[in-house]
Amino acid sequence: MRFHKSNGFTIIELLIGLSIVVLLATITIFQLGSSRETGELRTAARQLTADIRAMQARALSAKNIKICDTGTNLAVCESSQVACGVNPCTDGIPAAYGLHLETSTSTYVLFADINPEASIDYHYTDAGEAYQIRSLMPLFGKDVVIDQIMSSTTSVTFADIAFMRQNGTARIYDITTPPESALLRIRIRHLKSNDTIEIEINRITGRISTL
Repeated sequence: MRFHKSNGFTIIELLIGLSIVVLLATITIFQLGSSRETGELRTAARQLTADIRAMQARALSAKNIKICDTGTNLAVCESSQVACGVNPCTDGIPAAYGLHLETSTSTYVLFADINPEASIDYHYTDAGEAYQIRSLMPLFGKDVVIDQIMSSTTSVTFADIAFMRQNGTARIYDITTPPESALLRIRIRHLKSNDTIEIEINRITGRISTL
């Protein structure tokens, strides 16, 4: 009797092949996830840098903003009249435009300085000065956060970077002010990958750099 050799796969060969497929799929998924997280972090850094430059440009253009008098203070109604209620919005002249940043958060505030305190007219005084809350990620995702803020060599929990109207001079306000810091460094971090990107603002030169 003649026996014919089978051309099929053995169970061991099938298991080896399946293991290779699973391994390749796992590597591919990991790489895709890592690539997405890297992209999200870089996008967040580009957006934050763009917003800083936009505030600088808005200050240089000396553009007015819509404000109202609530009876206790002034409030911005550029994009929403919620803070003003029935009080009418009129053109206002802010002393500066800037950003308010806090550590361990995924959002930051774009503000117009319209309520100066004790002759300090380059920082975020109250919620009435906010005209937009920005998220580091689309749809207010929370995977990218402001991880650290360095004022010169001191770690701080919050900081305001503002640009004075018309001349665009950069000003920095934080818990150590005075003296006013010459450098502000903002580190953002992706919570899943732990990768970070730093943005540095030089108050003296007005330069904004991504590190």
